[in-house]
Amino acid sequence: MDIPQNKDSGRSQAPSRGRGRGRGRGASNRGGQKARISKQTPQSSTPPANGESSSSAAENTASSNQKPNQPKNSRKQNPARRFNGSLTQSNTQTQAPLPIPVVETNGEEDIRTRLERELRTGQVECLICFEVVKTQDKTHSCNTCFSVHHLKCISEWAKASYSQPFKEGDAKHWRCPGCQTKSFKIPREYRCFCNRQRDPRPGKLAVPHSCGQSCSRKRQHCKHPCPLPCHPGPCMDCQSPIYVKCHCNKTTTPVKCSYAARDPESGKVLSISCGDMCGRKLGCGQHKCQAPCHPGPCSPCLEVEKSKCYCGKESAEKPCGTRGYLGKQSCHSKDEFYVALWECSNTCGDFFDCKVHQCQELCHPPSRQALTCPLSPSVVTHCPCGKHLLNDLPNGQRSSCQDEIRSCGETCQKQHKTCDHACEAQCHTDDCPPCQVSITTICRCGASKVTRQCHEVQREGDEVLCERVCHSLRLCGKHECMKRCCPLREFEDRRGKRKALLETHIAVPDEVMRMWHTCELVCGKTLSCGVHKCMESDHKGKCGPCLNASFDELTCSCGNTTLEPPIPCGTQVHCSYPCNRPPAPCGHPRPAHTCHDDAVGCPPCPFLTTRTCQCGRSTIPNVRCSQETVRCGRVCDKVLDCGHRCKKPCHTGECRADGEQCQAVCGRLRALCAHIDTSPCHGASLCDESNACQTVVIATCKCGTQKSKVCCGASISNPHSKQDDYLECRSSCVTAERNSRLARALGITDSYKRKHDTHYTADMVQFALVNYGFVGGIQKAYNDFLASQDRALQLPLMNKSRTQFCVAYAEAYGFDTQLFQETLTIRRKIGSHLPSQLITSVVDESKQKNNGVVELRKSVAPTPQLSRQTSVTSSTHQSDDWEEIS
Repeated sequence: MDIPQNKDSGRSQAPSRGRGRGRGRGASNRGGQKARISKQTPQSSTPPANGESSSSAAENTASSNQKPNQPKNSRKQNPARRFNGSLTQSNTQTQAPLPIPVVETNGEEDIRTRLERELRTGQVECLICFEVVKTQDKTHSCNTCFSVHHLKCISEWAKASYSQPFKEGDAKHWRCPGCQTKSFKIPREYRCFCNRQRDPRPGKLAVPHSCGQSCSRKRQHCKHPCPLPCHPGPCMDCQSPIYVKCHCNKTTTPVKCSYAARDPESGKVLSISCGDMCGRKLGCGQHKCQAPCHPGPCSPCLEVEKSKCYCGKESAEKPCGTRGYLGKQSCHSKDEFYVALWECSNTCGDFFDCKVHQCQELCHPPSRQALTCPLSPSVVTHCPCGKHLLNDLPNGQRSSCQDEIRSCGETCQKQHKTCDHACEAQCHTDDCPPCQVSITTICRCGASKVTRQCHEVQREGDEVLCERVCHSLRLCGKHECMKRCCPLREFEDRRGKRKALLETHIAVPDEVMRMWHTCELVCGKTLSCGVHKCMESDHKGKCGPCLNASFDELTCSCGNTTLEPPIPCGTQVHCSYPCNRPPAPCGHPRPAHTCHDDAVGCPPCPFLTTRTCQCGRSTIPNVRCSQETVRCGRVCDKVLDCGHRCKKPCHTGECRADGEQCQAVCGRLRALCAHIDTSPCHGASLCDESNACQTVVIATCKCGTQKSKVCCGASISNPHSKQDDYLECRSSCVTAERNSRLARALGITDSYKRKHDTHYTADMVQFALVNYGFVGGIQKAYNDFLASQDRALQLPLMNKSRTQFCVAYAEAYGFDTQLFQETLTIRRKIGSHLPSQLITSVVDESKQKNNGVVELRKSVAPTPQLSRQTSVTSSTHQSDDWEEIS
């Protein structure tokens, strides 16, 4: 590459070495790149940097040695020119712009070379702010993924991670945005890549943000320091030679340190195979290994030899190197001499010198002479416990091995083979019985004590578990421990919390709590991303952030906003562009709103329109277009199949779903008493009259003075209604009759009117004058009903005034009235009679007095109003379905 010369320099230009004189600020910023390319001179013995080939370095050297064809200029031609004056002084000859050197790289560059190239050319971007990492910026490099970030960005990133909640027991940490590696220290200092120098100031030829000194970082499983200058990325493979021995320790081979096979855990250099014969002795001690040099022990010897067992009773071919518990033995039997290598499974069976007892031991080398009998008197001189001589015991002398060994009768006191206790049995010849010493063991939770014998402890173990269940809360704070005989059960209080532990001030180590009270259930809560579940053990507090990430681009619905990977799980795109979805099916324009996800619908249409209600009987204006269901608020009032009317508000579909029962009252007249059946609707089936009728009726005496409310009580078992019975007259009835006669005789107002004396109110007479035809029809219906044998008469529900008149006029006949839903029921009762004076007669007399003129002016007296709760028809009857409202 040819470097342009400064025309104003007073001497010939040598090959460029870094930044030239008088080239301006723009050229000085590119000095580091040109210096790295142009400093390859023939005198330099340094190899080409950054993987450049020797041919490219030679071309650069040759081009730099060539002298340009421009004329030489001396200092005297422009004596007023100052150093670097091109920045402030103008020149008649415009200097051509310096070309930016291009670093040529191949497609197989490693991470270190790529990072050096990108740092020199300003192509490294911070993964946090996505800005270019400049040469003058303070940086921080990850030791795992080697990504370079701004120091300020990574510090704020770490502080934000520290402020998030952590799970109980986890230390505060932050994760690298590139590789998610945990770090426990917030980076605050600007250091070079080798972490040796603080606030490095690299030279012109050094990599930006490096110290320019030797890296000397230690590599994994290698004791040699890195020989390269301070650099980003991983260190190069160690090229230092090391000497590795072969498996058989015969030869030593030099290999590169990075190429040597190592143990993945310890990093120790493993031996290699030299390819020669191993030659080590095999386990038999006679033959040598014929396999090539190999790691590990040699294989067993495959040679076969014929040998006898120790007792000489069996002989077989065994692999070479087979040895018994005595090894190789020279044995002398009575007949021959042989070499034994192994033992058989037979017992010896040879007779002792007594010729009575036989040897019961397993295979062992024979003896030339008979062995002494172990029960011989010369061998057994003491009692079985060993405390007394047999000769000192009565009848304890023995003359042969067949004589009985006498017992001294004392406690054995020999130590058991399986424990440290002494045998408590009486002196005996056979093995000691199981140890009977009582041992008290405390259970694991410390609440119970169990006493067992020593041999039971040896058989069952030292640990004892009681049946108590621990109800303390686990570390999750939600589930109980429920372990049997838990050691931490003593810290449980009545409510299952650790209040008792706090009151006693006993500090339980966290390791013990985690060992016994760690919740074994999976947390399973949905993480903040809303997609994945927390798969860790159930814990207190919030779950940690979702660590899953996507490495695909995330684009909004309109396609104008795109997020680059890596993208944390649960990230949503917030696009500020307007939504570009087509208009709504209603035809109205959509309200202005920003782009959103497909799962979130567009805002509802705000325009007003006219809708038909669900029952289809009304049209509702000024309804929002987005409102699909509109109700008019009226009762459906459709007739059901059971005869009742639907009382639901305006709705769509069938009035009664499949399997739904009618919730209305039956409302039909009972056959026995003609009262309304108040049981739930039962369709077309007959009313159930097995239960007594609970309708309240008014029973009177014969004179009409005594009145009482009673239940009807009619049923299939007792069809007689209490309404048909008279009450017994009392002394007050006689007094009322006498007072009534006396009042009539003296012309005083009779307040004790009898039941057959009819008196109509002024409102009734006024209503009859105005509605003479209607009153005549009601009167004819009442007369026909009184003459018939029917128990009840049902009239359709009329307007308010007519209903009031019908109820009041029924009292004059002595009828019982009941309002139910849309029907007025007139029911005869005992004492029903024809009024002493019909109301039509009263109206006719009034017309004759007024000469045929009808007074249409309303009466001043207040007229009672009836509502659908209670009916007050007169002073003698009151129903529970209507009430009087004044």
